[in-house]
Amino acid sequence: MNIDRKHGVTASLGVLILVLGGCSQTTTSRGRATADGSEGLPARVIATVGHEAVLAEDLAPSLYEIAGREALREWVLDRALQREIEARGLAITPDMLRAERALLVERTASGERLQSGAGLTEQVLRERNLGPVRREAMIRRNAGLRLLTRDEVRVEPEEVSLAAEIAYGPKYRARVILAGTEREAGEALNQLGTRPTPADVARLAERYSIDPSARTGGVLPLISPVDPAYPVVVRSALGELSPGQVSPILPLPAGAAVLYLEAVEPRSIVPEDASKRLEAELRVQRERVAMERLARHLVETTRVDVLDRSLGWAWDGR
Repeated sequence: MNIDRKHGVTASLGVLILVLGGCSQTTTSRGRATADGSEGLPARVIATVGHEAVLAEDLAPSLYEIAGREALREWVLDRALQREIEARGLAITPDMLRAERALLVERTASGERLQSGAGLTEQVLRERNLGPVRREAMIRRNAGLRLLTRDEVRVEPEEVSLAAEIAYGPKYRARVILAGTEREAGEALNQLGTRPTPADVARLAERYSIDPSARTGGVLPLISPVDPAYPVVVRSALGELSPGQVSPILPLPAGAAVLYLEAVEPRSIVPEDASKRLEAELRVQRERVAMERLARHLVETTRVDVLDRSLGWAWDGR
């Protein structure tokens, strides 16, 4: 079990894009697949290879198998979402769409640690298959989901205070050796001795640890003493150590851990806008959870009859 942070204040772009993830168990009825989805319609040439025309129907089966499930799911959700918005007497406004576009750019840039420029942001969106059409649909979809769930989200002052303490309070700089068994953890602990160096811990982490941090010598992200994302046993053990000391063996769900405290980072200066910014981050995070829940409900309660064989193959594997 990775004892790294299980969540953060900032929601990643991936989560916004995958707001449809987990939608399953939709009522589905499969009919006979049509031999030609465009029968009776003029053939549409979408490309040429040499002197040979490529028709839309030539690529449709492969495209359905590659991305048909996601495309159909998004289509279903968009229609169900619009019906729900109209049923509640609400409407998506231009301001809502502008806010979603700004949030998308912000999350793209921060998630990829980009420095500047629409070009770089566009590159990231391209890597996620968010072209102009799908991107605009996603922006409208997120605006609608946020509109329908906005009254469900509450952020309490004490939650903002906790987020500020986690972000700007003191932190432990530590390493971990997470062994599969207490016996292996004991072997590592015995070899560490009473005053090991960071290099000693790194060497034994690479040998014994099953945690992903083993690749970097057991180095953990900075840990706040009040961060509930980390097990209490880990935070308590670090609080009892002085820099350069190792903990006793700590039982964890994934095995047995030995912690090494390198240093305690002091409290940092809190920016004037910290509370406002953290409150907004927490709100976006809570909204995302509510939006995912509503999206699943809307898709699961919509009847979908898949008639194309290739699309049905993709849909049935959802």
